[in-house]
Amino acid sequence: MVSICATRTLLEVQSAVSRQRSVVSGQWSAISLFYSKAIRCSLANA
Repeated sequence: MVSICATRTLLEVQSAVSRQRSVVSGQWSAISLFYSKAIRCSLANA
């Protein structure tokens, strides 16, 4: 019983971590996209 509960908890933690990691990577790609656009705009306006 305890091992089943521990395994389920470990799986939930792993899925939560992977979900968080995908969210963070998505945020980083959005930030890099924003900065590349901003740099391109500033270069075009200069």
